[in-house]
Amino acid sequence: MKIQDLYHYPIKGLSPQNLETAQLHQSRGFAFDRFWAFEIGDQAFDSSHPTYLKKGQFVQLLSHPKLALLKCQFNEQTKELSIHTGGHALGQFNLSDQKDKLKLEQIIIEYLNDPKITKINLVSAPNHHFSDIPQAAISLINLASVKDLEKTMGASIDPLRFRGNIHVENLEPWQELNWAGKSIWANGKKIFDVFENIGRCLATHVNLTTGERDLAIKNQLLKTYNHSQCGVYLISTSDTQIAPGMELTVK
Repeated sequence: MKIQDLYHYPIKGLSPQNLETAQLHQSRGFAFDRFWAFEIGDQAFDSSHPTYLKKGQFVQLLSHPKLALLKCQFNEQTKELSIHTGGHALGQFNLSDQKDKLKLEQIIIEYLNDPKITKINLVSAPNHHFSDIPQAAISLINLASVKDLEKTMGASIDPLRFRGNIHVENLEPWQELNWAGKSIWANGKKIFDVFENIGRCLATHVNLTTGERDLAIKNQLLKTYNHSQCGVYLISTSDTQIAPGMELTVK
C-alpha cells in the first residue's frame, strides 16, 4: 500500500490539518494530534498528571455537528490557531497564551449556543493525546474501503468523516480489518503495530461542508457488512519520518 495523505487534528473535535510529513516517536501519536481539547464544565483533567477521559467529557463532533463548519489553520512553530467559518474569521489565537485561550473558550461557547454548556476549558499536557481510546494511537483509513461504502450508499463520502491520521491506497476494500496483531513496515523497518479495528460512531454521519447529519454511515456499515468498523488503530514502534507516497507493507 501507499500513503496518500497525512493529517493531524490539533484540537479534538475541530478540523484536520494536512501534513507534508509526520515524525513518528515510539508509543506516541502524531505531534499535536488531539493535543488540545475543550473540556466541558469543571476541570477534571489534571495537566500535571494526565489520564484518559472518555470523549463525552469534551466538546466533540458527535454531539455538536456544527463544529464541522469551523475551519482551522495551526502553526506548529508559533502555536497560533486561526479559525474561520463561512468566510468569516473568528480570530487568531496563541494556544500558549492564557488570555488567548480564554478568548477562544468564550467564542466556542457562544458558537455552540448550547444551554447545557456554559463553561469549557482548553486543556493539554506534554505528550498527551485526547484520543477516543486510552492508548496514544494513530489511525489509518483504507480509501478503498471508503469507496466500497460509497457504492453501497449511492453517495459520495469524504474520507475525512473518519478523522484518520493516515490515508492509504492500493489495497482491497476492508483488507485492513484483518490486520490486528500484525505490523506495518517501511524501508525494511517496522514502524507500527496494528492495535485494533476502529468502531464507528454517529460523528461519521456529519457532512463536513454543511455541519449537518446527512448519511447514516454507521447504520449502513451494520446493514451491509454486519459490523460498524472502518480503519485501524496503530501504535508507533520507532522514531522515523513518514510522508505521502511512501510504500508500506503489512507482515
